[in-house]
Amino acid sequence: MKFFYTLFFIFSICQIPVAQSYKMEWGTIPPVDRIMEVYAEDPEAGAVILGEIGQFFFRNESKEHDYQLNVHKRIKLLDKKPVAELASVSIPYYHFNDSEWIISIDAQTITPDGRVHSLSRKDFYFEKRDAHWTHVNFTFPQLQEGAILEYRYSLRSNNVVQPRTWYFQHSIPTRFSQLSLHNSSYLSFATLFEGAEYMELKEKTKNEIHLVSGKTRFLFSDQFYLMENAPAIREEAYMTTIDDYRVRLRLQLSEIIQPGDFPKAFLPTWEQAAHDLIDSPFFGGLYLAKKSYRKLNRILLNNLDLATDPERRMRQIYQFLVTRIHWNGLNGVQPERELYDAFQTGKASTAELNFMLLALLHAQNIVAHPVLTSTRQHGRMTQQYPLMDQFNYVMVLVSIGGRTWLLDPTDPLRPPGMPGLQTLNKKAWVVNPEWPQWINLEVPPCRDRYTVELQLDASGALHGRMQARYSSYSALLERKLHRQAPKGHYWSQRLQRLHPEAMLDSVQFLNATDLDAAFEQQLSFYIPDAGQSFGNFLYLPLVVYANFSENPFKQKNRNFPVDFPYPFEEEWQITLDLPPNYEVVELPKSTNYSLPDHQGEITYECKQEGKKILLDCRFTMRSDFIEPALYPHLKQLFSHYLQQVHAKVVLKKNQ
Repeated sequence: MKFFYTLFFIFSICQIPVAQSYKMEWGTIPPVDRIMEVYAEDPEAGAVILGEIGQFFFRNESKEHDYQLNVHKRIKLLDKKPVAELASVSIPYYHFNDSEWIISIDAQTITPDGRVHSLSRKDFYFEKRDAHWTHVNFTFPQLQEGAILEYRYSLRSNNVVQPRTWYFQHSIPTRFSQLSLHNSSYLSFATLFEGAEYMELKEKTKNEIHLVSGKTRFLFSDQFYLMENAPAIREEAYMTTIDDYRVRLRLQLSEIIQPGDFPKAFLPTWEQAAHDLIDSPFFGGLYLAKKSYRKLNRILLNNLDLATDPERRMRQIYQFLVTRIHWNGLNGVQPERELYDAFQTGKASTAELNFMLLALLHAQNIVAHPVLTSTRQHGRMTQQYPLMDQFNYVMVLVSIGGRTWLLDPTDPLRPPGMPGLQTLNKKAWVVNPEWPQWINLEVPPCRDRYTVELQLDASGALHGRMQARYSSYSALLERKLHRQAPKGHYWSQRLQRLHPEAMLDSVQFLNATDLDAAFEQQLSFYIPDAGQSFGNFLYLPLVVYANFSENPFKQKNRNFPVDFPYPFEEEWQITLDLPPNYEVVELPKSTNYSLPDHQGEITYECKQEGKKILLDCRFTMRSDFIEPALYPHLKQLFSHYLQQVHAKVVLKKNQ
C-alpha cells in the first residue's frame, strides 16, 4: 500500500532507541570503510555518503527561544570523477539581526594511507553574500581516490518558527542519514515529512513506522528519523524543483505552551490566514483602499472608454496593463512599491502587476480575489497548514456570469484565462475570507496538428507542404518563437533534424495576434535524396518533423513521479503521392500502445490507396502526472513514438 505522510507531533524529551540509531566518532573510520572500493548498493557511484547525523536541540533562553543544530557528515571518494563536485563545501546561515551563527566547525581529509589532513581556522572563509546571508566556505585538502572527507558544525538559530529543513537524500547515494529532535522548550511543532509518498508501509507499531522501497529503508518515530540506502537523486526530465523529490523533514512552530497557561496556537487556520491578509494594509489594503488605486483608475479612465459589459470591461483592463507594463522578471506575493509608482516606471513584478489588476477591477466593481501559488521551480505546496512562505506568486481570480478566469498580466502573448507556464504547479489558494479554498490549476491540453502533403518525384526527391496548427501553451511557445524570428527561419533547423538535406522554401503565419485562436504556420519545403537507396529500392521516412527527437527518459527506473506542466497531443496526417515509376513494397506496421487507464497512448496507421500512402498517427498524454510505478511504461511509450517517427516505407523503382 502507499503511505502518505503529513505528521503532527508535540515533541517531548524521550530516550531514542539505541538499537536503531547510528553513531560516528570524529576521525574514527571503521576498517570496512577504509578499504571500500565499491558501494554495493550502487556499484557505479563515484562517491557515497557513508553517514550523516543531525541533532536539533530546542530550548528556552531566558524569555526567548532558540535551537542548536549539530551536523556530522562523512563521505567516501570511490573514484576521481566526483572530486571537483565534492571538494568544496558552502554552509549558509542567516546573519540578519544576528538570527543565526556558526558556533563551531571542523573538517578533515583522511587519505588511504591513514593520514589525517585537518583544516585550520584560516581555511574557513566567511563570505557575506548579501544583507541577509553569509556562507562558510572551505575546500578539502589532499583529495584522491579512496579518501574520506569528514566535516561537522554546530549552528545556533533564533528562527524557531521554521527551523532548517533536513534532507535525507543528495546527489550521491547515502548509506544512512539520521536525524533526532530534542525539545526542552515550551514549543511544539507541526512536522511535515515529504518525499516518501511512494515508499511502501512495511510495519507500523505504537511508537514507530517502517517504510521500504527496494533496498531503501526508512524508520521514524516522533523524535527520530533514519533513512538507510538512500539512492542518489539528480535532475531528470519533467521535474519541478529537485527538492520536491528529496525525502525531507520540515518543522513549523504550531503552539507555545507556557507552564501554568493554556496552549497558544501559533499556526492560524486557512480562514484566519485569509482574513489576516485581506485586513493587512500591505496586502488587502493595497487594492481595496481607494487611496491605493485612485491615481491608477484615473489613468485608466483617461485612456479607455470602458464597456458596460463586465466581461469586455475585464478584458479591457487586462489589455490596458499587459500592453503598457513590462514584467521585470521578479516574482512575489506582495508589492515592493506603491502601485502608482510602479506603473509610472513601466516595469513591475508579478505582485505589482497583479495588484494593479486587482485594484482596477475593484474600482470598476468587478469581483476579483488574489490567488497564491508556488512556481514549479519554487516547489510543491502543502494544504495541511497555512504556511505563507510556500507561496511566491500571486494571480487574480475573476468570476463573471458563472464563468471564471485566472488572470496574470505578465505576458502580452497570453490571453485572459491562461496562467504563466511557470505557475502550472497543479494547485493554487484563493484568498477569499468568505470562502478560502484550494483550486486545481487545470489547463486545456496542447494540441499540435501537422497536416503534410508530400510528392515524390521520379528522382527520389520530396516536395512538401505542411500546415502546423497549435493550441494552448504550444500556441504560446510558437508565438514567442515567431516574435523572435518573424520570418520563420527556425523551421529549417526543425526539418533538418530528421532530414539534414531539407531546404525551406517559404513560411506563412495565421492568427499570430489573435490570442484566442489556434496559431497556424504554413510552409513549403524540398528534400533532395529524402530516403536511402539500395539498388532499385528506396527506404523513405514519412515523418518530416516531430516534437520529440529523442526519448527524454534515460534512466532505467525512477523513484519519483513524472510531472508534465500540461497534457498534450501531437497528431500527424501525412499524404504521400507516388510517381508512376515507384511501387510500394512494404508499409510500416500499424500499432497501438497505451498506458494503464489510458493516461497516454500512441496510435499509428499507415495504408495505401492507389498511388497514395496515407499516414495517421496520434500521440497523446492525457495525464500530466505519472506515478513512479508507471515510469517503465511511459519510457516504452516514448520509445514506440520514436520508432514511428523513424519508420520507413519501402518503395521499388521500376526501370
